[in-house]
Amino acid sequence: MKMLLNLLQSSDGVIILRAIQTLCKVVRSEAMKPCWIQFLELILLKIIDSYRSNREVVTLIEHSIPKIASVLPLDLSINILNPVIATGEFPTNLCAVKILTELASKQGENFTEQHLDVIMPNIALLYLVMGEEKVKPKFSMLTGSKVRLLNVYINKFKGHNSQEKSS
Repeated sequence: MKMLLNLLQSSDGVIILRAIQTLCKVVRSEAMKPCWIQFLELILLKIIDSYRSNREVVTLIEHSIPKIASVLPLDLSINILNPVIATGEFPTNLCAVKILTELASKQGENFTEQHLDVIMPNIALLYLVMGEEKVKPKFSMLTGSKVRLLNVYINKFKGHNSQEKSS
């Protein structure tokens, strides 16, 4: 597994492509889960980091995310993705958002209030960074209570940002 993950650091795009393809096959295999589960953080971070690579690699990652999202452990994945979304630079944070979105799509019924409490600050931050016109239409997918919670976080971030600017 370590050797496969090290291949993702190659300067050769073809090697990265083959490594991602192989890695995704391994992750999708229930029989292989004991082999990769202890490397989950490294796997996700390496995939996310590879998103900076060439267009072919990005396309393969985007194609692979839906295939692996249903087998990723939800709690661990959220705990790994959340800091990348919050502090990562573009395009790595975009990749983390896409993985999280697929997790929600594939495993949404398993999301709990605790998961949402962890994720909501990032959504609020995206709202502030990307702007209301891009993010607000997505609120229609949320329940009323989730929208209210999100608005609390947005107002909290707005207040925090205005305090920093006035200091």
